[in-house]
Amino acid sequence: MSSRKQWTQDMEQNLIELWQEHECLYDVGHEMYHNRSEKEKRWTEITNALKQPDFTVEDIKTRAVSLRTQYCRLQKPKPSGSGSKPLTPRQRWLLRVMDFIKTYIVHRPCETTLGASFNGQSDAEDTDLSDLGLIHHLWTAPHVLRPPQFHLIKKPFHRQKKLLQLPQVIAVNSHF
Repeated sequence: MSSRKQWTQDMEQNLIELWQEHECLYDVGHEMYHNRSEKEKRWTEITNALKQPDFTVEDIKTRAVSLRTQYCRLQKPKPSGSGSKPLTPRQRWLLRVMDFIKTYIVHRPCETTLGASFNGQSDAEDTDLSDLGLIHHLWTAPHVLRPPQFHLIKKPFHRQKKLLQLPQVIAVNSHF
């Protein structure tokens, strides 16, 4: 495991510019995206081009993933009513320099159904779907849209080699 490396904004700028030149490292539709050896070769080229002797290929890849994650969090829409804080100069810089990756990012859909209708349909249309059993299935399927169920198990616990009568309560997740 390597120690934590110090990155300057200029070093990050250079990394981003080099990364941007190698589309196979961020475009899942690129013909070489799934070719591990080709991608490793490209990361090695980027590492060598950065001319930082203390940095390994893994350090460079880790920083690229971190920059992408930061950018994605800044791009993701904020929940309504959450208030908005002004962006820091670094956040504005990151939004500007990482813009090349914007078209390749797909945000995952929200996992909650509170206040949302299925497939973007109105509540009236959802009611019509319940005649088909779809809504019933979604709410009764053990692995979809339901929070995990917890059961309490009472177990005695030992204290100074004496069995006490006080129960210890343990929550067990029964949702698989």
